Amino acid sequence: MPRRHRRSHRLCIRPFQLIIVRNGYVIAEEYSDLRTEDDLVTSWSVAKSFTSALVGRALDQEYIEDLDQSVADFIPDWQGTDKEDITIEYLMTLKTGLERINEVTLYNGADQLQLVLDRELIGTPGEVLYDYSNGVPMIAGEVINVGCGLYAQDYLEDKIGADFG
Repeated sequence: MPRRHRRSHRLCIRPFQLIIVRNGYVIAEEYSDLRTEDDLVTSWSVAKSFTSALVGRALDQEYIEDLDQSVADFIPDWQGTDKEDITIEYLMTLKTGLERINEVTLYNGADQLQLVLDRELIGTPGEVLYDYSNGVPMIAGEVINVGCGLYAQDYLEDKIGADFG
């Protein structure tokens, strides 16, 4: 077994796909027994990094005013509710105060974004502990959609994707 995979196998973590791009070129690519290069998978944690880069770019381009801007400016259903206290900063630091969604429910949901948007506020935004969540970055993606007028994936391709070659 290659040394680079010993730790992941010891921890019973088996990535389905791995691709490494450097200077616009694919320098490494590997697939588990369960996947091929033609399979599409949801990136989940990888998307968090790209989403934060998109929010940073949207801030630079003034589609988002600043980190203190309310997410409710982009999610009209949150206006006039306690969720109005959730800022871009709290979204990006995963300190929203939103109830955690069961990952199985999220993964199997027909409308994943709506499932996350509908979560109850169970803590004070910004004062709660960091809560690693796969749902909250979906809200950041919606901020990009509304604020920039482009779906997050299109904004990524237009503003950052060119950097990959």
